[in-house]
Amino acid sequence: MNYTERTRFVDRFCGAIVMGLIVEVFYGLADSAYTVFNYNLNTVSNIIYSIGGIVLLVSLFILIKA
Repeated sequence: MNYTERTRFVDRFCGAIVMGLIVEVFYGLADSAYTVFNYNLNTVSNIIYSIGGIVLLVSLFILIKA
């Protein structure tokens, strides 16, 4: 494996890890909002939709930038 292939592999691997962490934090916050803080389902749904839209816009911006 040469330097270019190794760099691509590391970039893809780190990207996958970052996306996994974002998803884990996103669903962890949504779950804690519902269970720990006892928010009702409509409030949690609005939070999920809002954060999901923000993550989608950021990922779209990153994709266009790349």
